[in-house]
Amino acid sequence: MSNPSQSEPIALLGSTPFAVFLAGLLASEHRRRVTLFAPELGRKRLPRTVSFSLGPVTRPETLRLVADNRAHVLARLGEFGPGLMETDALRIAAEAPGTALGLSHMRHGAAGFGLPARPEPSHQAVAGEICVFDDCWQINSSIMDVRAREWLEKQGVTVVSEESRFALKGDGIVRRDGEAVGPALLVDDALIAAHAGARSLSRIATPRSMVTFLCRADRGIARAAFIHLDHGVTVTRAGTGLVQVHAPDDDGRATERVTTALGDAEGLRLVGRRKYTDLVTHDGAPAIGGLPSSRLSAITGLGPLDVALAPTIARHLAGSASAREDEWARARQARRPKGAPAIDDLRPGPAREEAR
Repeated sequence: MSNPSQSEPIALLGSTPFAVFLAGLLASEHRRRVTLFAPELGRKRLPRTVSFSLGPVTRPETLRLVADNRAHVLARLGEFGPGLMETDALRIAAEAPGTALGLSHMRHGAAGFGLPARPEPSHQAVAGEICVFDDCWQINSSIMDVRAREWLEKQGVTVVSEESRFALKGDGIVRRDGEAVGPALLVDDALIAAHAGARSLSRIATPRSMVTFLCRADRGIARAAFIHLDHGVTVTRAGTGLVQVHAPDDDGRATERVTTALGDAEGLRLVGRRKYTDLVTHDGAPAIGGLPSSRLSAITGLGPLDVALAPTIARHLAGSASAREDEWARARQARRPKGAPAIDDLRPGPAREEAR
């Protein structure tokens, strides 16, 4: 999408921590008039996304931005109050040769930018490459959801959560109570999948059925913050004695993947679950801006790095990005021209299972 002018309103659609944080940054740091249409905000549902200070990525230009943004992101997230973030080691595992090699590249790259990283010996539960990234934070989505509206209002963001009050049609304009607000920027995979036409979506990404399990840990789970690249399984803490486990479920094998990836899943007792849809970009890289053959603009494919990269995204949208940031974002535009340099990156999930 073209960068909005100083006076042009921004209509963001999304209910995730990334949507909340991006809206607040655009309003408070770049003086944009932002309306966030967030139909799930405050509904206390199991989260559809996870946000870490580091995630599966091999591109050095992305790791550099993550490192550059780190202090600023921590300072702004601190405004939500205590308990929003939990700092711990993040363990990432890979067994397939190609994925394991990519993870090794990530470890060396992260260390080069001052992000603590070290290998861990493989063990019975996980063969192959295991890397530990120390001093990583993760966001407690439930706490952010509760505090989001108050924080957004302080930043000057208008929040609309009642679905009956807004509409998005084929012209790409969001309307609130029948009045045009501005061009839509979809920053939530579920909304992108719902509103982008099949032809447009198929050019950049594949929809994927997912499930979030809320589990009580009957005994200590060593990998409370854990990603298994080949199975697409991610584990995050969710309060005292609770963890959330995200897994692909296109073929109904989510539970099997969790058991295989964790090795000690018998220590988990199911409390609740939620099914949803996310998007997997074809090359594993983010897709930013106008969608192919569509009037809609969107941001997808950031994975667990969505909040960590939000300042870069905000500056790009506001037209105040550094040359390095702007080059990064333009290389990842959704309408990538033919012959553009390859920016392929790790693409966690079942596709890796089949390739082994």
